[in-house]
Amino acid sequence: MSSLKGKKILVTVQELENKEHRGIAFYTKSLIKALNKSEAEIWLLVSMDFKKIKFRNYNENFKNSTISTFISDYLTKGVIKNPKLKIKSRRNKLIKIINYLKIIFFGKSYSPSNSLKVIFSNKRENPYLKLERTSYLRYIEGFYLAPNIYENCLFSSLLPFNNQIKIDIENFDSLISSAPLNIFLNKKSKNKILVQTIHDLIPLEYEPKKLMVNSFSRMLKSCTFSNNIYVSGFSRNKFKYNMLPKISSVKNIKNNFLTDTVITQPPTLFFEETENQFIYENILNSINIKNKLSIKPFKYFLFNASIDSRKNVFLLVNAYQNSNLQEEGIALVITGKLKKDEYSLKLKKIINNNPGIILTDYISETLKSTLYLNALYLLSPSIIEGFGIPVLDACCLGLPCVASDCLSHREILELYDFDAYLELYSPESEMEWTNVFLKRGYINILDPEQKRFNRIIRYKGMYSKILETFSNNLSTFYSKL
Repeated sequence: MSSLKGKKILVTVQELENKEHRGIAFYTKSLIKALNKSEAEIWLLVSMDFKKIKFRNYNENFKNSTISTFISDYLTKGVIKNPKLKIKSRRNKLIKIINYLKIIFFGKSYSPSNSLKVIFSNKRENPYLKLERTSYLRYIEGFYLAPNIYENCLFSSLLPFNNQIKIDIENFDSLISSAPLNIFLNKKSKNKILVQTIHDLIPLEYEPKKLMVNSFSRMLKSCTFSNNIYVSGFSRNKFKYNMLPKISSVKNIKNNFLTDTVITQPPTLFFEETENQFIYENILNSINIKNKLSIKPFKYFLFNASIDSRKNVFLLVNAYQNSNLQEEGIALVITGKLKKDEYSLKLKKIINNNPGIILTDYISETLKSTLYLNALYLLSPSIIEGFGIPVLDACCLGLPCVASDCLSHREILELYDFDAYLELYSPESEMEWTNVFLKRGYINILDPEQKRFNRIIRYKGMYSKILETFSNNLSTFYSKL
């Protein structure tokens, strides 16, 4: 029997509140599914301000049902992840300033007096459960509304002195953060379990910004007082090397009573249809391309990640241009949204002048999965990664993949039979990556339908296997706490 059966688990969802679901958002969804598979009772910690929703003189069923609808809508629309978001109303500016001053001088603690528990009871014929973005809500028992908790955690981590956000989880068995937060359990929750998830230490390792380094370091320091889940052994080793030696001897003694584990998360692709192959070609044809090569099945290489210097996209673009594959009708498809920074502006000029390089912008999960399914290869030349979800997705699908030889990708190479699908190359050698295109560009898939069918069947099997392992490892981890 699972050690999580019947346990009330509160899960943070800061990434699921964003407009775009990427990276950690997929981990959070997988975590929710794994907890459900272990028969835990799952509640979500949501930062929506419930004080703006007032229902008086109504029964509890009506309140729970109606407020759940507001929460579902809030999670569906998402908020723009921008700490510099302008506040137009003078009143709201004043409220924000007062709130920050209170945190500075008195700290901040969330308890039943300033938070709200909402049972998610209206699931029957609930339209939000039928949306791709919020389908995970079907596994949820309820919501714990703590207004602006993630923003306050971020603000407190930026202060030059220790001032953690505290939370009362007396009505729950455990709190799991989907990513590091500057958060602690208050005194009433002393017998409860705090678990934090650590994905990487990249803000400390690449293109550092002083405020971000200070903030992220404070969050990681909070993790030295919690039980931790790591997405890779590489991330665990880096965390311990950077953080644990700096703890005083007294705190080190306390740390010996804490537990950690490494858990591989499930892949993120989704396939509804197995037999009707024409659907996947129709979805490819729906991509609007002007003055570019058409995206044909098994006639393109795929890059799927955020577009920034860490992902090493320029190396990929230069290598593709060196190969002259566009003359053979073979494209390079780059998903992701260009930013307004210098890196993206330079990249855009090159892409605009090359008809073989196709930029899709932000895409739906259905389109992402379709692009994977029909690709020749996935390419991931990242300089550094915490784990490497695009590479994991490709290996689970049976899609050949060429990735950088960073340690996290090496870790993926050692999983299951992934060495049969994954090759690693140096992220600094344009010659090696040019050779990747020259060697792989002329692969002829004789039976596209059978190839797609084989990939989908393999993926579904791998997904079930990894989700089962994720769930079992999570249960084993909790049995030791």
